[in-house]
Amino acid sequence: MLFIFYIYALVDPLTKEIMYVGCTIDPWQRFIGHYSEQPKPAKPTKHNRPGLAKWKWLMEHFDAGRLVEFKVLESGRWSPEQAQERERFHLNKHTPPFNRVLGSSYGISSHSNRRAIVYALTDPATFYERIVR
Repeated sequence: MLFIFYIYALVDPLTKEIMYVGCTIDPWQRFIGHYSEQPKPAKPTKHNRPGLAKWKWLMEHFDAGRLVEFKVLESGRWSPEQAQERERFHLNKHTPPFNRVLGSSYGISSHSNRRAIVYALTDPATFYERIVR
């Protein structure tokens, strides 16, 4: 079965550097989700530190009154396997520092006031108008 997938980047609003690459079928919810997911590793390891570092980076910008930029790198009607292949292509192309090592795991705490604040700061219609061509 084919779905419309989006390969996206989280971009530092100050340096314009791509810091994270991901894949989603719902860009708006995924963008909001990044602000709601605080990694809570039971025991920090080299495999789960990037998730924690990404969250701290997001919060530094958030606390300074900035949201990171969400940039669609590519979209298409693909199978999940094809989408994963396209995501790997962009991971290799951009080598973003906050992508965690495959196979690592950490707990996620998903409910937060940050989600409501990010919703208030970003109108969904405007968000989609900006990223969806």
